[in-house]
Amino acid sequence: MIRSLGPPTLFLTCSTAEWFCDALIAHLRTVNSTVHGVDKMTPAELCVMDPVTVSLHFQKKWKAIFSKLIRSKTTPIFGEVVDFFWRIEYQARGAPHVHCLLWIKDAAIIGRDSTEEVKAYIDKVISSSKPDPNTSPTLSGLVNWFQIHRCNNYCRKTFKKNGRFYKRCRFGFPRPVMAETQLNDVVDCLAVDRSRHPRKRLYHVQRSSDEVNINDYNPALLLDNESNVDVQ
Repeated sequence: MIRSLGPPTLFLTCSTAEWFCDALIAHLRTVNSTVHGVDKMTPAELCVMDPVTVSLHFQKKWKAIFSKLIRSKTTPIFGEVVDFFWRIEYQARGAPHVHCLLWIKDAAIIGRDSTEEVKAYIDKVISSSKPDPNTSPTLSGLVNWFQIHRCNNYCRKTFKKNGRFYKRCRFGFPRPVMAETQLNDVVDCLAVDRSRHPRKRLYHVQRSSDEVNINDYNPALLLDNESNVDVQ
């Protein structure tokens, strides 16, 4: 697809976020009402018990989001989708998530269009802002729940630099404060030995000092999905 269509415009991830999906949990308890102790099961236990229902629920929700929001005939949130590819994967606990590539019509392309055009498109569809809880309480709550990265042993890896070992988040948090969106050199981002250094990001969006641990997201997709959404 990349050879035929060129580089994809966006990579996005949506997960079930089953611990916060009240509709899914209520449905699982209803369809499994005859199972002993179902009312006391955790969301993770419910997913393990009934992976078929979880898969059906996720498939229907994802396809609705994709058709009515991402590929909306009137107001597609990223622009007109020329082509796409997605893969659904499962955590060990049985909860699915989807990784999706999108090719957007007339979207700016690094190396073909100007830096300013590329930055303008990124700023249009991607945000790392911390919403005001007074003016945007729903979005603020979603960002606080799902888009703030908190480092732990899973993400903190050991790297070697100048003969010395150090630990750093492999996802690049905290991210740098930026007065405006910045593009990095493509070659520098690809030509990295990940066993010695963390990978350099292709871009950094505008963010203040209190937004350095906020993951990149799209507000419309986050509000519609109300689950864990990552857009790059």
